[in-house]
Amino acid sequence: MLSLDEVDAVLQDEGLSSQDLQVQQWDAYADRPRRAQVLQDVSATLQELLYSGSEDAEKVAQKLGDASRTPTWRLPLGDAGILDFALGILAMDNVSQPLRMHSLRLIGNCCADTDENRDRVLASNGLTTLRNQLSDDGVLPFTISVLYNVLVDHEPAQLAASNLGLTAQLVTLISGPRVAHCQNVLGMVGMILEILVAHQIEADNAHPNTPGLLLNLTLNPAIIDNPSDSLSLTSVALAYLAFQNLQAEFVNTGNMPVLLASFYNLTSNIETLAFGDEDLTAQVTQVRSTTVQLLSDICYLPAFTYKHPLGSPVLTTLQSWLSPPANAHLQAAACLCLGNVARSDDASAALVSTYKIHTPVLDIVSSQLSQQADAVPQPPREALLLHSALSLLKNLAIPPTNKPTLSALLKPEMLPRIWAMDANASIQTPHLHFVAISLARLILTSTPSNVRILCSPLSPDPLSPLHETTHLHRVLDLFIRADSESAAHTKTEAARAALAVVRVLHTATVTPVLPDWDPNSSDGFVFRPEKPLLPPPSAVLSDRESITGGGGTTRLGKFYRQHGALSRALAYLVTQTKFPVLRSEAWFVFALMSRIKDGGSLVVRILQVPGVWEALVASVTGRDSGAVPEEEKSTSGNVGASSTMGAGQTDFITSPVDSTMGGSTIGGNTVPDMPSVTGVGGGTDAMAVVDGLGLEPQQADPQAAAGMARVDRENGLVLVSELVRHCGNELPASRRAALEVMIKEGGELVLEDRNSDSSEGYGKGKGVAR
Repeated sequence: MLSLDEVDAVLQDEGLSSQDLQVQQWDAYADRPRRAQVLQDVSATLQELLYSGSEDAEKVAQKLGDASRTPTWRLPLGDAGILDFALGILAMDNVSQPLRMHSLRLIGNCCADTDENRDRVLASNGLTTLRNQLSDDGVLPFTISVLYNVLVDHEPAQLAASNLGLTAQLVTLISGPRVAHCQNVLGMVGMILEILVAHQIEADNAHPNTPGLLLNLTLNPAIIDNPSDSLSLTSVALAYLAFQNLQAEFVNTGNMPVLLASFYNLTSNIETLAFGDEDLTAQVTQVRSTTVQLLSDICYLPAFTYKHPLGSPVLTTLQSWLSPPANAHLQAAACLCLGNVARSDDASAALVSTYKIHTPVLDIVSSQLSQQADAVPQPPREALLLHSALSLLKNLAIPPTNKPTLSALLKPEMLPRIWAMDANASIQTPHLHFVAISLARLILTSTPSNVRILCSPLSPDPLSPLHETTHLHRVLDLFIRADSESAAHTKTEAARAALAVVRVLHTATVTPVLPDWDPNSSDGFVFRPEKPLLPPPSAVLSDRESITGGGGTTRLGKFYRQHGALSRALAYLVTQTKFPVLRSEAWFVFALMSRIKDGGSLVVRILQVPGVWEALVASVTGRDSGAVPEEEKSTSGNVGASSTMGAGQTDFITSPVDSTMGGSTIGGNTVPDMPSVTGVGGGTDAMAVVDGLGLEPQQADPQAAAGMARVDRENGLVLVSELVRHCGNELPASRRAALEVMIKEGGELVLEDRNSDSSEGYGKGKGVAR
């Protein structure tokens, strides 16, 4: 047995100078066997002293613990069996606390950056032994440090610790009164939990209430004002809360108030305390962002809606965050959470009618935009807050009853100001453009009062240059500026907003939309009569009707001419191929428009936009615009091969038109004879095809692709026949002849469709969709 002095001599690193650590480490592996050999005597001495009950065992253990701080001794200590012996000491009963403490020091130091020794701990079931030491308050800080050294950067140990339920034991420890015994290593506990939560198995192994317990701890008076510990524990709690299986449990056990309180403390207290420390400030930003996202996700859960209905304290707290003096982070979080609460029409309607949450949200939008005095609007300081507020308003704008209430958004200082922002001014501006124009589309849809606001002159003074300008111009300007690639969604939404305006102009039955519309007109409709939905085939518009449209089409025609970019925006919807449902919606509205002259004239201009004619031919006939039907190739006289609709635009319709167009029998149904079109009031036999089929504008079911194609064809036929009826004199002869061919082919296909689906009753009882 070695004396204490001899043990000291052995552990003096054999005379190697600590000043040359790099050489020492380089030589460590070669010297490892010799070191392990000399340690055998030290190991035997320790065992003999321990079993004899000598107090010198503590002194030898202390010397070994000190030596283990030197990297070159760590592997030899493992090779000599001293590491395993130290683990064995911890498993013994009636071991003195100093000996237990020095054994923990030796284990922790030996495992620092040393995977081979970590593997030894796992192989000897040492992790269980270390976990059991958490029950001893006297060595608690040492135990936590050792566990961290064993787990860090060593995945096998991390997985083993998770399966042992280490998380539950640590959370129970720090969430109870024993937290006082590990106050100085609380940050290290947070790091251990952070290591463990990185593994998916923690979702099943951790105690279900882990995130709630950790968040409660952050509100402990001993921690609430400590930015480092508070941020560490909050970050870990949020990481556990990201596991979806723990979210419902979190809500059901009533932890939402704790999450809200923790976030409030973060934004109002911790953020201030962390000011000036770059690392802490960066951590605050990260934790804040994660909290907002998780709050939003949790508010989307069915469990949340059940546990926290409208009017509950949690929702009342969120609503209170919207109003001053709440800070921007609380307001943004509340907007996102309430936006998910408002995902159903009933909830959205109640939030507006009963709880009036739109009022503070509109104030948020106004305050973010009114801070600017620049002629050219600049991005707001709190772009995230503005975006969150607009996103909430989008959900509130879906129920029809809410739309008129949100009309203030169409004021010049609100959404139009966002549309006018330069997309290159900041990285957030394109996102603001999209959400702002999407919101505008929602509040315009089927809402004549809002369309009237959008279509009103910017100045009531007839002598002002702004008298001929409306906010619809701003919508169309955004459409033109939006890049087809990087801002495709914005471009699409702007086009849809324009379509929503036009649809209201041709379907509204309430208060007039355009400012100088005569409310004493015949039937109260804005721009088209309700009955009959389609004039009889023999009807011929009088000169007066062609001017006034029997209901104010003079104003409508002027309005359309003032907004020349409408044709480009509406054309975009039928030439894009990504969203067939939008194309179908556009054909439906075009069919409505074509039933009066001014609307038809706009459709004629839309057909001049490259790609639109081809899209119409494909929708009605199912073929490419340049293809010639086989049965017509033998007939004589090509029409329209080189005619144009506008400068530089080629008419691709090359289908020959028979001068008599004799009636055709298809499936027992006769297609009437169709003489060539001669202009307004002409071509009535051609239009009789559509009239005979009883076609009217109708909306397609987006869930049925085949049905959508059929409805597109029928809407296209209505569109073509009405153009012939009302705008034939605006079309070149070749294009009119091409329309005849389209009517014939499309009519035959409709009859075929109806014949094949007769058993299902397809095509019966259709009417105009409102």
